[in-house]
Amino acid sequence: MASGNYESTQQLLGELLVNKRGTESVRVSKSIDKNGAEVYDIRRWYINDDDEWAPTKKGVSIKAEMMADVIKLLIDDNPDLLKVDNDEVNQ
Repeated sequence: MASGNYESTQQLLGELLVNKRGTESVRVSKSIDKNGAEVYDIRRWYINDDDEWAPTKKGVSIKAEMMADVIKLLIDDNPDLLKVDNDEVNQ
């Protein structure tokens, strides 16, 4: 899934905790894939047996050129998404 080059170009944009124990999260990041394309990655992470954060296979990588279309689909389905308070998201 992740190569050394991918890890070095990955920029974490945000993280949302999934459970109250703080052992699972969803991370949104931006990186350059092996073909040089900018991609957004939305992936579930967990605390592994070594007490370190590790990515799961549960997630998706979307090329930056497609992201506007994906966001439009989500907003068309649920216009209330535009009403999100950024302060709540970044807690």
